[in-house]
Amino acid sequence: MSNAFADYEFGFAYYGMGQLRHGSNAEGIKYGKPFKKRGVLGICLDMSQGTLAFSLDGENFGIAYKD
Repeated sequence: MSNAFADYEFGFAYYGMGQLRHGSNAEGIKYGKPFKKRGVLGICLDMSQGTLAFSLDGENFGIAYKD
């Protein structure tokens, strides 16, 4: 496995280093906060509004992606 889901144009991710990735294996904007091995990751996909948001341990970080 040499590629991550977010490396592709159809992939959207929130990385543990506190970064969003979409279509890149190396670059992304800062988002949320860093996390390691512990915590509850929440994902909110609103298909009516075209938004994707993430939360960590109940702390919502707001909209990460909008289309």
